[in-house]
Amino acid sequence: YEKAVDTFNNKDYKTSAILFENFLRKGLEREEIFRLAITSFIMIEDYAKALEIETVFKNKFEPNADDYCNSGFIKLQTNLLEDSITYFQKALVLNPDHNYSLNNLGYVLATKEQYTEALTYLDKAIELDKQFAYAYTNRGFVNIKLGKLEDGLSDLQYSMKLDTTNSYTYRNL
Repeated sequence: YEKAVDTFNNKDYKTSAILFENFLRKGLEREEIFRLAITSFIMIEDYAKALEIETVFKNKFEPNADDYCNSGFIKLQTNLLEDSITYFQKALVLNPDHNYSLNNLGYVLATKEQYTEALTYLDKAIELDKQFAYAYTNRGFVNIKLGKLEDGLSDLQYSMKLDTTNSYTYRNL
């Protein structure tokens, strides 16, 4: 278990995914093992496996805001946008200040061209964390779509300053 946690903490998600999944197969069905397995599979973009483990997890345990956010993210990555909205909203019911859910919900709403509503969530995400590059990227995109070109460009430039590796920022420029 300690080795699996170490691999996870060292961002070796492929190894940690295998190790945590093995624990679950052996019957070590503790909440934290499920959560670490799900996150590991998300990080290596194996959303099918993350969904499989998440389904079992939800039948055994009561999800928290982070769990609902992960569920929403899995649904988003598998293009189930309405389902992702539902899960991000569930996360926000449990924790109205859940930054990742605010950002991700704003992103999904933007992809559905619901820009004004998206802006509300993205503004709150930024209000809560002024260093959240992805929220600035998403808000920049929304502002551009709303015709606020200077605001949008400013957000995108600030996002690049915060995280030079955020490819979404470059895509939105």
